[in-house]
Amino acid sequence: MPRIFFRCRICREEREAVVVFEKGEYLQVTCERGHTQFIAKREARITGG
Repeated sequence: MPRIFFRCRICREEREAVVVFEKGEYLQVTCERGHTQFIAKREARITGG
């Protein structure tokens, strides 16, 4: 299962996305602390497979 990491704008830290929805060109992500936001796909770092 791939893991998605991104820089949370609220935590201001690199976080793992625990919930991800694809919305056109963007991803709606929720970090480990529960902050939900939209990010561009290029902002996400995908690891694993």
